[in-house]
Amino acid sequence: MYLMTELVLFSPLIVYACIRVRKLLPGAWIQNAFVICYILLFLGYPIAERLAHGETTGWTRSVMIAGYYCLPYLLYIILSVAVANFAIDVAYPLIDPRKSSSVNDAVGVL
Repeated sequence: MYLMTELVLFSPLIVYACIRVRKLLPGAWIQNAFVICYILLFLGYPIAERLAHGETTGWTRSVMIAGYYCLPYLLYIILSVAVANFAIDVAYPLIDPRKSSSVNDAVGVL
Protein backbone atom coordinates (compact mmCIF):
# COMPACT_ATOMS: atom_id res chain seq x y z
CA MET A 1 0.00 0.00 0.00
CA TYR A 2 1.19 3.46 -0.88
CA LEU A 3 2.96 5.41 1.91
CA MET A 4 2.35 2.70 4.50
CA THR A 5 6.06 2.31 5.24
CA GLU A 6 6.28 6.04 5.93
CA LEU A 7 3.31 5.81 8.25
CA VAL A 8 4.97 2.96 10.14
CA LEU A 9 8.33 4.77 10.28
CA PHE A 10 6.75 7.93 11.65
CA SER A 11 4.48 6.17 14.13
CA PRO A 12 6.76 7.04 17.10
CA LEU A 13 6.44 10.72 16.18
CA ILE A 14 2.69 10.31 15.79
CA VAL A 15 2.44 8.76 19.27
CA TYR A 16 4.67 11.50 20.73
CA ALA A 17 2.48 14.22 19.18
CA CYS A 18 -0.62 12.55 20.60
CA ILE A 19 0.89 12.45 24.09
CA ARG A 20 2.04 16.09 23.93
CA VAL A 21 -1.32 17.39 22.72
CA ARG A 22 -3.20 15.20 25.21
CA LYS A 23 -1.29 16.76 28.10
CA LEU A 24 -2.54 20.20 27.06
CA LEU A 25 -6.20 19.27 27.24
CA PRO A 26 -8.17 19.74 30.47
CA GLY A 27 -10.31 16.97 31.93
CA ALA A 28 -9.97 13.24 31.62
CA TRP A 29 -12.95 12.74 29.34
CA ILE A 30 -11.68 15.34 26.85
CA GLN A 31 -8.26 13.69 26.86
CA ASN A 32 -9.78 10.26 26.26
CA ALA A 33 -12.04 11.59 23.49
CA PHE A 34 -9.00 13.18 21.85
CA VAL A 35 -7.08 9.90 21.94
CA ILE A 36 -10.00 8.06 20.34
CA CYS A 37 -10.28 10.69 17.60
CA TYR A 38 -6.52 10.59 17.12
CA ILE A 39 -6.57 6.81 16.71
CA LEU A 40 -9.35 7.16 14.13
CA LEU A 41 -7.25 9.80 12.38
CA PHE A 42 -4.27 7.43 12.41
CA LEU A 43 -6.32 4.55 11.03
CA GLY A 44 -8.10 6.68 8.42
CA TYR A 45 -5.41 6.42 5.75
CA PRO A 46 -4.96 2.62 5.92
CA ILE A 47 -8.74 2.19 5.81
CA ALA A 48 -8.93 4.48 2.77
CA GLU A 49 -6.21 2.48 1.05
CA ARG A 50 -8.10 -0.75 1.63
CA LEU A 51 -11.34 0.78 0.34
CA ALA A 52 -9.61 2.24 -2.73
CA HIS A 53 -8.75 -1.21 -4.06
CA GLY A 54 -12.33 -2.39 -3.89
CA GLU A 55 -15.60 -1.12 -5.24
CA THR A 56 -16.21 2.45 -4.02
CA THR A 57 -19.85 3.41 -4.25
CA GLY A 58 -22.13 5.24 -1.89
CA TRP A 59 -20.89 5.69 1.65
CA THR A 60 -17.58 3.90 1.04
CA ARG A 61 -16.51 6.64 -1.36
CA SER A 62 -17.05 9.37 1.25
CA VAL A 63 -15.19 7.31 3.89
CA MET A 64 -12.33 6.81 1.44
CA ILE A 65 -12.08 10.53 0.67
CA ALA A 66 -12.13 11.41 4.38
CA GLY A 67 -9.49 8.75 5.02
CA TYR A 68 -7.15 10.25 2.45
CA TYR A 69 -7.36 13.60 4.25
CA CYS A 70 -6.17 12.00 7.51
CA LEU A 71 -2.52 11.67 6.46
CA PRO A 72 -1.95 15.42 5.86
CA TYR A 73 -3.69 16.25 9.14
CA LEU A 74 -1.34 13.90 10.98
CA LEU A 75 1.58 15.63 9.30
CA TYR A 76 0.29 19.06 10.34
CA ILE A 77 -0.16 17.94 13.94
CA ILE A 78 3.34 16.45 14.09
CA LEU A 79 4.91 19.56 12.57
CA SER A 80 2.97 21.85 14.90
CA VAL A 81 4.15 19.89 17.94
CA ALA A 82 7.74 19.94 16.65
CA VAL A 83 7.67 23.71 16.07
CA ALA A 84 6.07 24.34 19.46
CA ASN A 85 8.68 22.19 21.21
CA PHE A 86 11.48 23.99 19.38
CA ALA A 87 10.03 27.40 20.28
CA ILE A 88 9.71 26.40 23.93
CA ASP A 89 13.29 25.12 23.99
CA VAL A 90 14.59 28.34 22.46
CA ALA A 91 12.47 30.70 24.54
CA TYR A 92 12.83 28.97 27.90
CA PRO A 93 16.37 30.24 28.68
CA LEU A 94 15.31 33.74 27.65
CA ILE A 95 12.35 33.72 30.03
CA ASP A 96 14.16 32.22 33.02
CA PRO A 97 17.94 32.58 32.65
CA ARG A 98 18.58 30.81 35.96
CA LYS A 99 17.30 27.56 34.45
CA SER A 100 19.30 27.53 31.25
CA SER A 101 20.24 24.33 29.45
CA SER A 102 23.58 22.59 29.77
CA VAL A 103 24.57 23.87 26.32
CA ASN A 104 24.22 27.46 27.51
CA ASP A 105 26.21 26.61 30.65
CA ALA A 106 29.00 25.12 28.57
CA VAL A 107 29.08 28.16 26.29
CA GLY A 108 29.09 30.49 29.30
CA VAL A 109 32.13 28.73 30.75
CA LEU A 110 34.11 29.30 27.57
